[in-house]
Amino acid sequence: MGWKSCYIIAADRDCPHGYLGTLPRHDPERATTIFKKLGYETTNRRESPIIDYPRDNLVTLGAYDKAVFVSDQSIYDCFDDRNHPLLKKALSIYPDGTLVIVVLHSVVNLFGYALYENGQLVREYGGNGDDGVTHEFGEPLEEERDAFAKSKLINGERFFLSEYDGVREDVTPDCYGETLVFAVLERYYGEILDQSEHLWPEDLQGEAIDKHNDFAPDELHKRLTKPEPKKSEGPWWQRIFK
Repeated sequence: MGWKSCYIIAADRDCPHGYLGTLPRHDPERATTIFKKLGYETTNRRESPIIDYPRDNLVTLGAYDKAVFVSDQSIYDCFDDRNHPLLKKALSIYPDGTLVIVVLHSVVNLFGYALYENGQLVREYGGNGDDGVTHEFGEPLEEERDAFAKSKLINGERFFLSEYDGVREDVTPDCYGETLVFAVLERYYGEILDQSEHLWPEDLQGEAIDKHNDFAPDELHKRLTKPEPKKSEGPWWQRIFK
């Protein structure tokens, strides 16, 4: 694994397969509405390519006719907390459409994806190198089925068949998770991103804003109005970004 990503794609129910791969036009007027719906203050708003792994306190957003793309490091929290305000607001963009959460971090072999349809979770799968599989719900999606069909369980642990440079081996989910993530994303991009020779998330145009701090939308006022309690070390990924 070598990618780092944290973003959400929300799509209309009639969004064509591979829509983002057509590089649709960003709509600044619609972006204003989406920023507000998600709870962001549009500080230092400017044109920007989409960044699938933004630096801390940066948000990129693409507002297109049939889909919305938003990247924000708060999305790591969204994957672990499905009551997160950012996720709840993102689900309201297309209540009868689809939404996918994507998280990758190569330092610890973190991977994860969660697909919603009509506001309901239908599939999630994720984990990391230290803890193995930490999230699993629903039946494998069409894009996953071949990989799961070829996988095997050994002493209760799943191994996926991986092939690189003609060498085939069985690998743990954290080593194969990136492949599964890009397989699921093919429905939105029309290509397998890590195999494409001409398509990257940064090819999509959108906008960027700066957040005031590393809290999720709606959390700024809490920090300003009451003392912050002493924190524990927190989840593993927060320790990475210190």
